[in-house]
Amino acid sequence: MKNLTIVILLLVAFSLGCGGLIDRFNKSSTNSGSSNTSSANSGSTSSGSSDTAPPSGDPKADVVAASKKFLDLPQFTARMNGQAAAGSMTMTLEYQAPDKFHMVGVDPASHNQTEMIMIGKDMYLQSGGRWMKMPNTAGASMPNMRQYFDEQGLKSLKDVKYEGDDTLDGNPMHIYSYQNTQTNANMPFPFTSKIWVGSTDGLPHKVEVTYENGQLKSMTINYDFDKPVDIKPPVS
Repeated sequence: MKNLTIVILLLVAFSLGCGGLIDRFNKSSTNSGSSNTSSANSGSTSSGSSDTAPPSGDPKADVVAASKKFLDLPQFTARMNGQAAAGSMTMTLEYQAPDKFHMVGVDPASHNQTEMIMIGKDMYLQSGGRWMKMPNTAGASMPNMRQYFDEQGLKSLKDVKYEGDDTLDGNPMHIYSYQNTQTNANMPFPFTSKIWVGSTDGLPHKVEVTYENGQLKSMTINYDFDKPVDIKPPVS
């Protein structure tokens, strides 16, 4: 079962590719990045009946459980901030089950904004203030979120650790770190990651990723599960 970071970053890579960024991010960098190492957080641990997702003693199982719960959500909003060789990048992704995506991103090199909607097999791209429909172009490229959660994917999680507890926006969190050394065409570089799992809901609220190589150096993703999401075709 692959972790949610791979799932979300596949979505990020695909959407950035439509803005011309993926070619830059996937080129090898001459300077190797360093792995992200995290020390245990000594923050206070949430206690009592409010902690519905306490650490089980098996960090990998805890991360997988959070990922599976994440996949069952009917909707979410992800706000992403990254650092690339070309500069800072920002992006917002809205997801509505089972196959609707709305993405707004800013190219760190040109600072141009790209907005895209994918519904099933159809893609809609905004350019010059106008929406263009590209039928049957999204299905082959848009990842099926659940296909990355097979048993084979477990091999991609390495050195999973429980790092302690913290708060995020006033909410208690359990923090985990892990490495991913499995690479492919969509994810060409290994990375290290930290994930903040809510103690009251067992959901991932924040992910930090640091890449060991490549033009994309780091990415921070914050999730919002309460904001309503209603994705509709912008043009017929």
